[in-house]
Amino acid sequence: MSLLDASVMAAASWNEVTPATIQNCFKHAGFVRESTDEREELPPVADESLTLSEVSNLFEKFARMTAPAPQMSVQDFINIDETTETSAEMSLADIASSLQDTEPEGEAADEEDVTIPPVTSKMALKAIESVKTFMMQQQESETSIKALKLAMSLGNCVEQVANQTKKQSTIDAFFSPVNKNIYCLLMTRNYKNKTDRGTFRSETMMEAVKLVIGGAKIKPTARDFGLNYNTLKSYVQIKQKEGHLEKASFGYSSHRKVLTDEIENDLVQYSIKASKIFYGLTLVEMRRLAYKCAIANNIKVPPSWTENEMAVEDWAERFMKRHPMIRLRIPEASSLQRMEFFHKHNVNNFYDNLITVMKEKSFSPDRIYNCNETGVTTIQRPTKQIAETGAKRAGSMMSQERGALVTVCCSVNAINSMIPPFCVFPRVRTLDEWK
Repeated sequence: MSLLDASVMAAASWNEVTPATIQNCFKHAGFVRESTDEREELPPVADESLTLSEVSNLFEKFARMTAPAPQMSVQDFINIDETTETSAEMSLADIASSLQDTEPEGEAADEEDVTIPPVTSKMALKAIESVKTFMMQQQESETSIKALKLAMSLGNCVEQVANQTKKQSTIDAFFSPVNKNIYCLLMTRNYKNKTDRGTFRSETMMEAVKLVIGGAKIKPTARDFGLNYNTLKSYVQIKQKEGHLEKASFGYSSHRKVLTDEIENDLVQYSIKASKIFYGLTLVEMRRLAYKCAIANNIKVPPSWTENEMAVEDWAERFMKRHPMIRLRIPEASSLQRMEFFHKHNVNNFYDNLITVMKEKSFSPDRIYNCNETGVTTIQRPTKQIAETGAKRAGSMMSQERGALVTVCCSVNAINSMIPPFCVFPRVRTLDEWK
């Protein structure tokens, strides 16, 4: 029998002790004295004396619970107090001899070292789930419902204790799986700094470093420029060691960027130049170009880039936020013929002809008009209307589905005089000689 089993048996035995048993023990031991004072009479206590047969049954139950079984009879167990010396007086010589003859033994000799196997949180939760399943399979009653609630509460407590002692075992322990190949980080995507640390300008730092190298003290200089003196000291050491700060990084740098700042700046300049010559890049083309730049510069890319041979959408979104000088815009359609004739030689010829005409005719400002045309349709686009949810289509009454394209011309001169706009309808006044 282990110490834990003995403690459990003692607790179960104490729970079965009644107040009447305690009163009988105090009465038989002589702790209760007879008093002649008039006090409240206690209720009569029933006699709980056991017969020999009852003691024999209890002794047999105890023998079955213990291993090995006790080597004594019931009668020996009852008369053990009569044969055991409990009040014999010992002399000093007897006490000394008994102590000398006794060999010291440690706690390991007195008690058997019993090791209890550790129970993990997974095992505890599995056992609680079994208890909940058992209670749900029983007939519905107040007791079963109460036990089910207690099991659920106990499961929550076990989970809280497990989370307090839980450690990160793998690199993806704090990731939530979206599918078998993609993991979504459980944190905010657009993190905003709570302080202004590391947001200084590079020009400010370089000027402060120049003053410190010239003889100024670090702490007063850092205070005047609003910098941290430890940061300023680090840049001063870089300046003294390297002789320049061209390769030094200022402020916090993103540690998860795939492309370097130089490559991203080249992509920005390339996209701006392509837009100016009417061949702008779409977002998908920019993602493919970023992947090709990374491969050409031997830069390690994530597996999601290699799978589709382009950068992911998250990278494109953060790239646009890092470079606010570019943004997605809907381009205006321009004809190829206009682009072919719009070059430097033709523009110079236009202005040469304009100068020649102005010298010959000497037009005044009120005789020079600028005319521009645009095309409009006779059927306007209907606005949004309320319709039934799930309907295949919603119509709006018009004179015709497709209208005619009408040319509207507007003219204005250099002194802010204008001609009323006029419309040119197709084939309204067709002369016979035009046919």
